[in-house]
Amino acid sequence: MKRALFTIICIISVLCVDCRESTAEQTIKQIVFKEIQGNGEQVVVKLSGQFYPQIFGLPGNDPRIVCDFTDTTADKAVASQQDVTGKFIRRIRVGVHTAPQRKVRVVLDLVPGLDYDVRQTFAAEENEFTVSIFQD
Repeated sequence: MKRALFTIICIISVLCVDCRESTAEQTIKQIVFKEIQGNGEQVVVKLSGQFYPQIFGLPGNDPRIVCDFTDTTADKAVASQQDVTGKFIRRIRVGVHTAPQRKVRVVLDLVPGLDYDVRQTFAAEENEFTVSIFQD
């Protein structure tokens, strides 16, 4: 009987921990554009925790880098559009989507006609996802 009660308590404890983790809101808190001394630029996405986007590029006449943060919301302070004065990045757009799955899409509109070297990093201690762009 004691063992069965202990097992039930353990299962309830695990379920409660899982509930807390699943209800924790993943949030984009801030998006910052930075010039890198020399020949580069960065977009730093400050997050409420450690979660990562799906990232892909769209080449062509209107090149873009797209970062999809699934099951995420954006803080009210995050602007839906930032025009920046970069040599490589023209604008940062943020869209909140609810269907078919909730996500926040961050789009970096790039200057056309250039070759780019794109790097992505995640600073776990600061909860910052960074896209760095250099001329190739």
